[in-house]
Amino acid sequence: MNTFIKTTSCIILVVFLILSISEKGRGGEMDTIREPIIAGTWYPADPARLRADIEEYLAGARVDAIAGKVMGVISPHAGYVYSGQVAAHAYKAAQGSEFDAVILIGPSHRASFRGASIYNGEGYKTPLGIIPV
Repeated sequence: MNTFIKTTSCIILVVFLILSISEKGRGGEMDTIREPIIAGTWYPADPARLRADIEEYLAGARVDAIAGKVMGVISPHAGYVYSGQVAAHAYKAAQGSEFDAVILIGPSHRASFRGASIYNGEGYKTPLGIIPV
């Protein structure tokens, strides 16, 4: 998988997981593939427009060389118009790195509950394709 797709997938996955970490599918059952519920609002639903926006954000990100290995990324998750450029700096710093696992932690925007919620489906559908979990 090329670096652009890895970075794009990571950015989109962060947005999806943070915004929908506690969401359940239709009828109260967990869907196998999580549908995009915010495509077209917080980021473009059109794949070509989304790809162009992400490429533009990454092109505008200037990151100095990092001595050592990138171990983690902290990134904002607001709509791309508000946080896309800042998020691109974080992900560009990790671009080209390889990871055995990615752990995303974020708040629930849709339900109040104690403890944590873990999505147990097979993937997240995005305008750029399905990101497997």
